[in-house]
Amino acid sequence: MILTQNTNFDNVEKVIRNFPENLKINDILDMPSEILEEKIKEAGFYKQKGKCIKELFLFIKENSGISNLENVKKLREKIIRINGIGNETADVFLLYIVNEKKFVSDAYARRLFSRVFDMSVQKYEDLNAIAKYYETNLTVKKLQEFHAKIDVFYIKFCTKTPKCNHCVFRKECKYVKKSNEL
Repeated sequence: MILTQNTNFDNVEKVIRNFPENLKINDILDMPSEILEEKIKEAGFYKQKGKCIKELFLFIKENSGISNLENVKKLREKIIRINGIGNETADVFLLYIVNEKKFVSDAYARRLFSRVFDMSVQKYEDLNAIAKYYETNLTVKKLQEFHAKIDVFYIKFCTKTPKCNHCVFRKECKYVKKSNEL
């Protein structure tokens, strides 16, 4: 989740191959920062990301893992204090690592809701009402699947230069309707 920030996922996949499958928290914590940075270089911002990864892993280790942390709101507040972790990364952490019901209002979700439904969603918080709806009505597994499907949808169709002709939402999409009016 840290490696994917501001980069192409192909680069993240290359970085992941630089590590053994059975990587442990202590393997990262014991690794000299220069070696970690070299291993994650292709993901960009490697110095900041390396430091963030080490801080997050240290947080997890100091708290004896994540299963015995008090409550989700306090956990989110604590991990957001780690330099390099913002709302999106914190919610991805909670959704996929802690298995908490969190809707991830990432750039892909905001673009989808903005274009298809013509909603004004510039900031992370702009989807709070929608997030609450999905968190109430979907299971963790369904939220994980929904987040993944939004990401795939964005990558395939709703790119910066959208591929509207092939999009499943093209008939209902407000963005397409506006584009056709021009």
